[in-house]
Amino acid sequence: MSQNLDRIAELEKLLSALADDQLDMAGRTRIGELLDGDPEACEFYLDYMSLNAHLEQELGSVEPVQFLEKLPEAQIEEATTIYLATRQPPPPPVWRQPWALAAAAVVIAGVWIISLMTAPEKIRVAQEDASNATDNAVAVLTDAVDAQFAAGSLQPERGDLLPKGMLKLEQGIARLQFYSGAEVILEGPIEFELLSDNSAACPSGTFRATIPRPAQGFSVASTLVDIVDLGTQFGATITPDRGAEIHVFEGEVEVYEAGTNRDPDKRHLLTAGYGLEVGTDGTYIDMLADSTAFISEDEVEERMRLKAAARHSAWQDFISESISRDPRVMVHYPFISEDTKSRMLEDRAEIGGLRNGIIIGSSWVSGRWPGKRGLSFSRPSDRVRIDMKGAPKSLSLIAWVKLDSLDQRFSSLLVTDRLSRGVEWQITRAGALQFGVRKAKQSSDQYISPVALTKHIGKWTQVAVTLDAETRKVCHYVNGELLSTQPLKSPAVPVIGKAQIGNWNAPREGDSYPVRNLHGRIDEFLIYREALKSDELRDLFEIGLP
Repeated sequence: MSQNLDRIAELEKLLSALADDQLDMAGRTRIGELLDGDPEACEFYLDYMSLNAHLEQELGSVEPVQFLEKLPEAQIEEATTIYLATRQPPPPPVWRQPWALAAAAVVIAGVWIISLMTAPEKIRVAQEDASNATDNAVAVLTDAVDAQFAAGSLQPERGDLLPKGMLKLEQGIARLQFYSGAEVILEGPIEFELLSDNSAACPSGTFRATIPRPAQGFSVASTLVDIVDLGTQFGATITPDRGAEIHVFEGEVEVYEAGTNRDPDKRHLLTAGYGLEVGTDGTYIDMLADSTAFISEDEVEERMRLKAAARHSAWQDFISESISRDPRVMVHYPFISEDTKSRMLEDRAEIGGLRNGIIIGSSWVSGRWPGKRGLSFSRPSDRVRIDMKGAPKSLSLIAWVKLDSLDQRFSSLLVTDRLSRGVEWQITRAGALQFGVRKAKQSSDQYISPVALTKHIGKWTQVAVTLDAETRKVCHYVNGELLSTQPLKSPAVPVIGKAQIGNWNAPREGDSYPVRNLHGRIDEFLIYREALKSDELRDLFEIGLP
């Protein structure tokens, strides 16, 4: 990870020099080397260069910015052809679309695309193609209660897609839903291997399965028996050195001796209310099913409810005793409202005066925990207007968001109205965090993180950025983990002033990306007048974790 961050930092430095027309041929060649074979570097390159073009347009440039000499289109095509012809690696993967190769080739050859203003459309087409790609998962981790997975196992979080592979749950409960529709509740300790979208293997442990009609035929293999469900609900406990038990609560289940390739002569049919005890010596004993020996769906829901309530209560105590009294907090919006018709977003920071926000368009919805509120952002009109005085030398922006999609070039988290010394905090379509401080006249310092948020779509996620005037660094964080550290490009004293959460101000005529509203939910937003340390952001994440 650190090596890749070093490459991105080097690429950003070179691109900054390129934008200032201060890059020699060796530097341009180095850009090509960094882009070659690195999809993240290519995405960063395109984000950076299209952003420069956009800023020139947004901040008043009459003509599209030109970083290098204009060249005939035929010359660009020739450079691309030479580049492709001399490549030795295997055929390019899906992400390497022709526009990406052309961009790299032009840089390597020391030329520039006729106009950067053509880049947005190429980026848009490539990203639409990428969005059509399918995942390689076979199931989803829908819920987890106190789940701890062993080293060497898949390490999923709630809402994660699960590929084929072994889950070693040391303790707690995990509920899976296979793509076929089969639902399985795992009770730790258990080893459970995902084989396909409708089959698994259980070397040891206890589980309960609910199989709807579309998933009929769902199977679980073990060293003792193979279980084939015929559209039902059943539970099983596999203990390799003691035997196995299969309990059928609804419908019918077929049980075969392991290693017989489901020989009909080795088949045992179990119906609702009955079970089977299988010994390690191959003996079979009929028994009555006992549903109380397995955790039920209702019990899972109740445990989740109690845990969520406890975490919500702990968070409420923390913000009341700590955050609201912290003199570094400029504003804290915990999205607490008893009135779902209220158009005011209340600031709970007790020091420095209240700075309530005004809700425009957005609707109150559920937040991270049952009973907690949040705001939905889905339409171009949705936003929260705020007005903050002061110009802190250092800054921390923190938000809890649940993204529905990243289908726009930029999704705004916080964007100020003012041009000079204003702030832009956005998410790119690729899933990178992007923070900018506008300087005087027609320039802006931009800091872009590695791509990180696409895997968090649909899940509550903490995002943060810090600007530290003392160390002269800008840092991006996701869920309390440091994504990137970049040197401050120039002295900056950001001013919030009038700004918008979840959107941006009315774009100028001809803007390439006029729609930038967030697609998702926000249920907490904080602004500090200090750059928080990594351990502080980690603590805020832990206390706010759903």
